Amino acid sequence: KGYNHWVGNDFSVIGYSDVNSIIIRTRNDWPNDGFDGFYIALWDDTYAEPGEIIWPIDGNAKFIDKNELQANYNEGWVELDVNYSLSETRIYGCMEQYFNHPEADPFCVDTNTEDQGHSWQNNGTEWRRMDTGDLGDINNNNLMLRIRVTPTKGVSTTSLGTVKALYR
Repeated sequence: KGYNHWVGNDFSVIGYSDVNSIIIRTRNDWPNDGFDGFYIALWDDTYAEPGEIIWPIDGNAKFIDKNELQANYNEGWVELDVNYSLSETRIYGCMEQYFNHPEADPFCVDTNTEDQGHSWQNNGTEWRRMDTGDLGDINNNNLMLRIRVTPTKGVSTTSLGTVKALYR
C-alpha cells in the first residue's frame, strides 16, 4: 500500500499500568534492500475503533528512521520504546507505512485461525478491520504487532493488630 496506510492491533489493557514498547514484525530486505522508516503511535478507543493518537502525547505519530529500525532489529522483529502511562482500558498499537512501494517497509501477518479480528487498517479515510476483503490472501489474519506492558501492581490486604509474645 504505502503512504498514509496505517495498520494496527487492538489491545485490552485492563490490569496494566504502562506500555513500554511496540514490537513489530517486519523485513529489512524487501521490497528493497534495507529499511526506509515508518511511523508508530498508540491510538485510543473511540466507538470501538481507533480514534485519536494518545502517544506520543503531542498527538503526532513518531517517525522511526532507518538507523533506529536497524539498531532495534532482531530476527525479524523491531522493538521500539514507548513508555506511556495508561489511563485507558483499550488501545490500538499502530504503524504507518509512510513511503510508497518499493520504499514502504512491510508489515507481516500471522496464520492464526483461532484468534482473528484484532487487526485494523486505515487507507487515509477510515479505519476498518483487516478482514474486510481488500488485502487478498492475508484477509482474516492478524498483524504481527505486539505491545510490551507493565502489570498494575496489586495491593494485598493484611490485618494489623497487637502482637503478643509468649515466653516460657
